[in-house]
Amino acid sequence: MQAADVALANMGAIENRRSRGVPIDEAYMSSLAGRGRAAEAKAAASPKLHEPLAAAGTSHSRSLLLAGLAAAACGVAVVLSLSGVLGR
Repeated sequence: MQAADVALANMGAIENRRSRGVPIDEAYMSSLAGRGRAAEAKAAASPKLHEPLAAAGTSHSRSLLLAGLAAAACGVAVVLSLSGVLGR
């Protein structure tokens, strides 16, 4: 995501220079490419938040399913008790 943000900023910088009539030479394009490569390297080095979930696999999915079912059962019990069905 950060590399995409840098690419959009680079495109904005190019358009800004063009609107002012400033020529865009190869040196300027190289400096923009360097910023993009730096952002890609930083994004690749950052830890991925979704990897631990993918490594857990099915057991994590199963525990989430069970937690969801337990929450739904508790919700049904609360609704029924509030309506008086379980209170009799």
